[in-house]
Amino acid sequence: MQELKSFNDGWKFHFGDIDTIRNRWGWAKSGSFNQGPESKNYDDSDWKEVTIPHDFVFETKVYDYSEKEFGEDNTIPAMEDVNNAHTTAGSFDKNVGWYRKHFFIPKDYEGKKVYLIFDGIYRDSWIYLNEFFVEHEPSGYSRITIDITDVAAYGEENVISIKCDAREAEGWFYEGGGIYRDAYLKVVEEKHIEDAFIHGTPVENDGVHMNFSCRLCNLEGYDQKYLNLEICEKRTGKVVKKIDYDLEEIISEPIDKYEETDEKLIFELGDGDLRLVTSFEFEEDEVKMWSLDDTNLYELTITLIDGDEICNVDKKTFGIRSIEFDKDKGFLLNGEQIKIKGVCCHQNHGGLGSAVPKEVMRYRIKKLKEMGANGYRGAHYPLTEEFLSICDEEGVVVMLETRVLSSAKKDLSELERMVKLARNHPCVVMYSVGNEEAQSQFTRQGARIAKTMKGFIRHLDPYTPVTMALLMLDMKTNTQIEDYAVLEGIFKELDVAGFNYHSDLYEKFHKEYPDIPFICTEQGTFKSTRGCYKTDPEKCHLAINEKRDWYMFGAERWRHCKPDWISGLFIWTGFDYYGEPTPFAWPAISSQFGSMDLCGNPKDFYYFYKSWWSKGETIHAYPDMNGEAGVPTDYYVFSNAEEVELILNGKSLGKKTMKDGDYLIWENIVSESGVMETVGYRNGVEVSREVNETADKETAKLEVTEDYREGNIVIRKIALLDKNKNIVPNADVRFDIPKEWGELLGASNGNPSDHTPGKAGYVFTFHGLAQVVTRE
Repeated sequence: MQELKSFNDGWKFHFGDIDTIRNRWGWAKSGSFNQGPESKNYDDSDWKEVTIPHDFVFETKVYDYSEKEFGEDNTIPAMEDVNNAHTTAGSFDKNVGWYRKHFFIPKDYEGKKVYLIFDGIYRDSWIYLNEFFVEHEPSGYSRITIDITDVAAYGEENVISIKCDAREAEGWFYEGGGIYRDAYLKVVEEKHIEDAFIHGTPVENDGVHMNFSCRLCNLEGYDQKYLNLEICEKRTGKVVKKIDYDLEEIISEPIDKYEETDEKLIFELGDGDLRLVTSFEFEEDEVKMWSLDDTNLYELTITLIDGDEICNVDKKTFGIRSIEFDKDKGFLLNGEQIKIKGVCCHQNHGGLGSAVPKEVMRYRIKKLKEMGANGYRGAHYPLTEEFLSICDEEGVVVMLETRVLSSAKKDLSELERMVKLARNHPCVVMYSVGNEEAQSQFTRQGARIAKTMKGFIRHLDPYTPVTMALLMLDMKTNTQIEDYAVLEGIFKELDVAGFNYHSDLYEKFHKEYPDIPFICTEQGTFKSTRGCYKTDPEKCHLAINEKRDWYMFGAERWRHCKPDWISGLFIWTGFDYYGEPTPFAWPAISSQFGSMDLCGNPKDFYYFYKSWWSKGETIHAYPDMNGEAGVPTDYYVFSNAEEVELILNGKSLGKKTMKDGDYLIWENIVSESGVMETVGYRNGVEVSREVNETADKETAKLEVTEDYREGNIVIRKIALLDKNKNIVPNADVRFDIPKEWGELLGASNGNPSDHTPGKAGYVFTFHGLAQVVTRE
C-alpha cells in the first residue's frame, strides 16, 4: 500500500511568539517538550482556524510611512543595502507564527512507515510532534520530509506544533510567512520504494533508450523479491510496456552514480536498503515525445513484491524528450530549434500573498501562455512538484533555480531535494545554481562552488544542463564589468552561460566565446502601472508612455535576444509581485515590472510580447480614449501586422509599416473623445482590428464574470462597464463580496499602492477592474 493524503485542513494559528515558561528538560530529555505550545495539552481553543496554504505575514496591517525607513525623500534603498522591511516585505509585518494541528493516526498504520511532508514553510521552522522535537528547517523554500514512524501515536490523537520565524530574509522581495505551500501525510509499507527516477534518451531512427533507477527500502537481501514496471499513456491509460525483474537474478556490483547502462545492476546501501539501476528500450513507434504543443505524458507504476505479498505500489509521471543547448542554434527540443520566450516570476498573487493554491498557479500559467510565453524561471528559489506537473501538462519549459550559490552542507541538501523533485519532469530543461551572485561570481571560490554544485547535480541527474544567472556587476565596489574574462572562471564551469541584463554586450560574448551555449536568464521590460498614462508619484502610479531612459527597454532587449545562438530570454517579470516596489517606495507595496498586474490583468506592454511571441494576429493601441481632449498625444501600437492604420473618429491618421520585433508611434495627435480604431493589414488585407471608445461614466455598472474555475477554486473578474461594455477606468468603486461565494481566499485590483487587506470582504476596482478568489 501507499497513501498520500492532504494535510492542509484543521490547523490552528497564533500570530507572534509565545512567551511562556518552558520545561528546561526540553533539549535535555527525549519527549520533554511538555510545556508551552509544543505540549499536547496546550490550550489552543482561542487560536485562529486556518487552512493550508496560509501566509500570515500577508494578513497583517500594512505599515504606516516611516521617515526612519526611507528618509525625507522616500527613496528606495540600493540593492546592496536591502535591510529595509518596506522594500523586502512590501510593508507587511514580518513576524513569528505558531501552528498546531490535532489529528488521528489509525491503529493499522503501526508497523508501516509514516511521513509528514511540507512543500514549504517560511521560514526557520521548528517542528514538534507529541512533545518530541522532530525537525528544524532554516530554509523557507525546500520540501521538508519528516519520518514520524517512531513518535506517532497509533490509534490515538496526535498533536503537531510548528514555530516559524519570518523576520529574517532569504531574498530582497516579498517572501510571506507560515505554511504557505501544501502539506501531506504519506504512509507506506516498511518495505517500499523511494527515489524512483526514469529518463528516456531518444536514439536517432532507433527508438528510445530508457534508464530507470530506484531505492528499495528495508528489503534485507533480494532473494524472493520482484519488481514490476508498467508504463501507460497518461491521457488514454493505454499500457505500452510491462517489465518484470527478479531481483535475485540481477548482477550485484557497486556503482556510485546514475549512469547510462545496458546492464541490470543492484547493490546494497546498508540498513537493508538496495539500489536498482537498469535500462530498457522503446521501439520508435511505441512512444510519443513530449513537446510544447503536444504534452504527451506517461505514468510509471512500480510494484514491489516479496514472495506472494505486494509490499508497495508507487507511481511516477514522466515525459520523453530530447534537449540540447547549441552554441549556434540555441535551444533544441526534440531536434527542433525553439526560442525560449520566458518569464521570471515570484510565488505570490494579488490578494493571496504567497499562499497560492495550485489551481491559481495553473491559472497564471495559462495567462502566460495566452501572451505567448513558453518558458518559466523559478526566481529565485525551488518550485513545488505540483507546479512542475502543471508545466508538464500545459507545455512550458522551466529553468529551475536553487536559492543560493553555495556548497555548504545545508545548501547542498536543499539542492538535492530540488533536483530529486524535478528530474522526472520533462518541463525542466535546466538547473540554475545561483542568481546575480555579484559578490562571489568573479572569485576563485565562486568558480569552485559552481563546479561542486554542477557535479553534485550530475550525480543526481546526468541529463539536464546547468546554468547560472550571472551579472556584469561587481557588487563589492558597485561597478560595471565590461570584460567577460573577469567571469570566465565561473561560466566555463557551466553547461550554458547565463547572463542577466546588459544585452548590448551579448554579441561581444559570442565573438569572444563562440563555442559556449548562451541564454539570457533575466531581462528588463517596459515597467508600468496598468491603465496609467500619466505618472503620479504620490500614488506610485507609473505611466508606460512617459519617456524615460528605460521606457521601451522591453522592445530593445527582445531584439537583442533574437539571434539564433541565443537560446532565449526570461523577462522580469510575468506578473507584478508584492515587495520590491521600485521605482517608488511607500505607499507602494508591490513591484511594477510585470507584463500583467498582481491579478493577471494584461498591461499595455503585454501586447508587445503577445505580438512577437504568439502565433495569432494581435493588435493593441494606447493610451485609451478616456484622457483629456485637445491635448497633443503620442499613440502607440503593438502588433504583428505588416501595416497598421489608426483611425480617429472616422478620420484616418495614415498607415505605417511595422518592423519585426518593433512597435509604432503616431506622435503629437490632438486627442479627442470618441472612437479610435486600430487596424492591422497583411498583404493589404485587414487581419486585426481593435476599437477603443470613450467610456460613458454615467452608465457605469459593476459586472461579475467567472474568469477561471478548477475544482472548488473560483476566480471572478469584477469589471466596471458602461452601457456599451467599455471599461470605465476613472470611476473606481467598492464591491462587497457575497458570502455565498464561499471562503474568501483573497481579493485585489492590481493597484500597487492599495492597502486594502486581501480578506477584507470587499475590494475596490482599479482602472475598472478587480479580482476575487474563493473556495466553494
